[in-house]
Amino acid sequence: MNEENLSVLQKLLESNGLQTEQILENLFLHKIREHWKELVGPIYHTNSFPNKLSHGKLWIAVTHSAYQMELSMHEWQILGDIQSLLQTKSIKRFQYIVKPFYRSIEPAKPVFEGSLQGKEGLVAMIHSEKDNNVKNKLLDLIRVL
Repeated sequence: MNEENLSVLQKLLESNGLQTEQILENLFLHKIREHWKELVGPIYHTNSFPNKLSHGKLWIAVTHSAYQMELSMHEWQILGDIQSLLQTKSIKRFQYIVKPFYRSIEPAKPVFEGSLQGKEGLVAMIHSEKDNNVKNKLLDLIRVL
C-alpha cells in the first residue's frame, strides 16, 4: 500500500469516525505475522513473535535475551524487509520483550537415517516393549548408533 492509498484510506476511515492508526497497525501487524518466518528465518521465527505494533514501534517477543541480541544485529535488514512488504515506512523501530510464548513446532526430521543391520540384538530387546511410541523412538535411536 503506497502513501497515496494510505492517505485516501485514512480520510475514508476518519469520515466514518474510525481510528485509522489502530486499524492500519492491526492490518500491518497481521501481515507481518503472516510473513514472519520469511522475514527472520526459521530459527528466529521459532523463538520470536511480533507481539504488537504501536506508534511506529514493533514490539517483538523473544524466548530468551540471546535472541533479542541476535535479532537486534539484523534489525535494519528486517526493518527494511518489513517496509518493503508493507510498502510504507510507518514502522520506524523495534522494541524487544523477553516473554514466554508457545508456537506449534513441526517435529524435527532425523538428520541421519541409519540402518538396523548388525544391530539385531538391540532390536530384539525392544520387541518386548508394549508402547509403540516408545518402541519407535528406541528404534530411531538404534538407527543412529
